[in-house]
Amino acid sequence: MSGPRATNRGVLSYRDYRRYLSATFLGSLGIQIELVAVSWQIYAITRSPLALGYAGLFEFLPMVLCTLPAGDVADRFDRRLVIVISYAVQAVAAGIFLGLVFANPTAAWPFYAVLALFGTARTFSGPAANSLVPLLVPQDQFPQAVAWNSVMPDP
Repeated sequence: MSGPRATNRGVLSYRDYRRYLSATFLGSLGIQIELVAVSWQIYAITRSPLALGYAGLFEFLPMVLCTLPAGDVADRFDRRLVIVISYAVQAVAAGIFLGLVFANPTAAWPFYAVLALFGTARTFSGPAANSLVPLLVPQDQFPQAVAWNSVMPDP
């Protein structure tokens, strides 16, 4: 694949990059809303602040364990496919969260298991999505694209 031609336009004038930035922002917003709702549900079940800490741990721990393999997968396989699969797993996790809410569980452990799945999927989407940026903007605009990405939350 070759990137767009270099011009003097700003990085936001590239349609594909604007779409990428918009999708990253909206996806991150949705993830944050979902995590607040899950945390609220866990607290409603347990009434324990420690249980909320475990929720963060179960989402964060896969990142610690899978960061290097996720980068390797993003380098070895089609990044678009990695992103699609990762987002599909995140959507399945969101559906499972919804099912758990309707099932009215009395324990928090099912939420922790799904948070681990969700965190693993997010870990694999990050390197693959971030590596697409050089393909969306010309080389002379890449520093500006990196600056815009640095103010956006991770996908």
